[in-house]
Amino acid sequence: MIFNYILKLLYLGRQWKELPIEKNKEGEQEIHYTRIYAAFRRYEAHGCFDAIFTGSVSQITSSLTLPQIITIGLLSGRSSEWEAQILSETT
Repeated sequence: MIFNYILKLLYLGRQWKELPIEKNKEGEQEIHYTRIYAAFRRYEAHGCFDAIFTGSVSQITSSLTLPQIITIGLLSGRSSEWEAQILSETT
């Protein structure tokens, strides 16, 4: 539940106080935004988001061919860095 709220916040681009939180049967918020923020800070401190990002990039790049990776690098302006890294990994 908490991670879903974090994803919602990142998607919406709102401040923590503005996060739309579901209500329980009594009409109260099911969780306070400060608990979600505390979990976010804990995940961040433990490197969870870095691991998720790195894993996602690894998954994507493992399915691409070298010309596709070079094209992506050209579009981002970082082609020489990426080419060197990819070439060193493939040799």
